[in-house]
Amino acid sequence: MLMCFRRGLIPCLLVLLLQGRVAADVVLDDSDWRSPGLVARARGVEHEMVPSLLLKTEFEKPAFLFDPTDDETITSITDFQGKLYLGSCTRPAGTATGSVFTYAPESHHWEKVHQVNEEGLVRLEVYGDRLYIPGYDANDGGWDLGNIYIHDGDTWVEHRTVPRAVHIYGLAVYKDRIYVSADIFDEPPPGKSVDEASEEGLPIYGRVVSSGDGGETWREEYRGPEEGQDVGFMTVFEDTLVLNAHGDLVVFDGTSWERLSLDPNVLLVLDYCAAGDVLLLGTSVGLCAFEGEKFRMLDVLRGRGMHVRAIRRFGSRWVMVGTRIPGGTLGHGPGGTGYMYLKGDEEPFWCWVQVIPDLVFRAGVLGEADAQREIEEHEPEEWASWISCEEMIVSAHVFKGRTFFGTHPEGRVLVLPVAQKGALDSAPRPIPGKIPGKGTYSIVWESATPPGTSCRFQIRTAPTREALESAPFVGPHEASSFFEQPGTEFEVGEPGFLQYRVILETDDPALTPYLKRVTVRAAR
Repeated sequence: MLMCFRRGLIPCLLVLLLQGRVAADVVLDDSDWRSPGLVARARGVEHEMVPSLLLKTEFEKPAFLFDPTDDETITSITDFQGKLYLGSCTRPAGTATGSVFTYAPESHHWEKVHQVNEEGLVRLEVYGDRLYIPGYDANDGGWDLGNIYIHDGDTWVEHRTVPRAVHIYGLAVYKDRIYVSADIFDEPPPGKSVDEASEEGLPIYGRVVSSGDGGETWREEYRGPEEGQDVGFMTVFEDTLVLNAHGDLVVFDGTSWERLSLDPNVLLVLDYCAAGDVLLLGTSVGLCAFEGEKFRMLDVLRGRGMHVRAIRRFGSRWVMVGTRIPGGTLGHGPGGTGYMYLKGDEEPFWCWVQVIPDLVFRAGVLGEADAQREIEEHEPEEWASWISCEEMIVSAHVFKGRTFFGTHPEGRVLVLPVAQKGALDSAPRPIPGKIPGKGTYSIVWESATPPGTSCRFQIRTAPTREALESAPFVGPHEASSFFEQPGTEFEVGEPGFLQYRVILETDDPALTPYLKRVTVRAAR
């Protein structure tokens, strides 16, 4: 018994010793530059927002990224399982289908991954480990059943199960149930289909129904007070389900539904975004805020014809998309949930992106007293800025340190541009004095370099930290050379301190390289 124990122990000890040696060989292993202790100097790079290192965003005119579709509009953008998902269609209720595309920024690769069997696609929603699409208007089988689509990252499942749903606008997962807001007919008389009964005046109401079995069966939760198609998007905020309906907000706490009776009672919500204990609403009358039971119209873009299409937090700033269309209207077909409609697509419009530093946003937009006092005591280095756009932006999303936009009527994808070149110097690191390898080391990195982008390195070493400050950064051959291939070796005269410099560059302002990891170890 003792011999068996010893036989099992010796291999384990060898493994532990080898692992300890490998760990001792590593001088540095960086994979997240958000910690200030890892960065000595940075210019033109973003290292505070996401773990990867990338070129810094320039708040200038959005750059063209790609054109994935013949559809007129990128109606919705979100992220799911490490990729950007984009929904598109030409005109809800006036087209035969809607498409879903994915985009991987690190490889600059996009592809069509799904096509819904609907007369349009207006919303993509992510809850937990699922992506959901509310079916706008099913193409086949009449109005007896409406659809929702569920994606787990591998497969798409169409649930043609929502009773008598014509248009499904909003979808949210709340307290382990799927809720959808939809225009739903009453039950038809016996022996008649919904389509047949609708021609005879079958009543239709804006309703909310829910499913506790993944979309197989449904029960009614809420019905609007008046006949007509009048519901919109939904979201979950602070353990409350928030529905835009009847030009108002209707909230559900799991027990009862309450209509807030807002003034003005003409609210059309185009986008939701949480900001701490405030739910920001991009609406057809400007930016609004919902705080549990309190609703406020904010001053930014307030007024008739001012539409806030999207509002997103981007690092230490807020990015808001606004449009103004004299004589234009907003609608999603019969119900109205936020599609931009221009009369004959010939009406003039103005579109802009507003960039607001967080402190300025909290003080000037949300009216927070603490932020206002801070601005009074210390004037901000940056105020709000406006970027005029030639294309109409109707959707936006922040993902992997970039801000992406979807447009109408060209159905293109834009992105805020990045700096052409940037560099970061790592914090100095000590080189252990007793490392095997006779002063030979290697630098290895993991990066993604879309077409026209690059990532390269230089290194400097010195016996002391003080001497390191004046030592030149060099490549593997001379001062003007660079480490351009991972695994390249270099010599260190004597152990002391080491520092690397990474240079990121791009030929295309829409694309940036992504640096994911840097490791320096003794060569073995």
